[in-house]
Amino acid sequence: MRQHPHDPYRILLAGDRPEMVNFALLLFGALFSTVETLVTWAALSN
Repeated sequence: MRQHPHDPYRILLAGDRPEMVNFALLLFGALFSTVETLVTWAALSN
């Protein structure tokens, strides 16, 4: 276990990645959700 570099009270496991990877995955998920919402809306509005 390690300490988080910016938050010493947060404990990281050996496999945890830095914040940038989590942020990129969050953006990808948000983009995917937005596209899916627009596709569903377009399909239901016809």
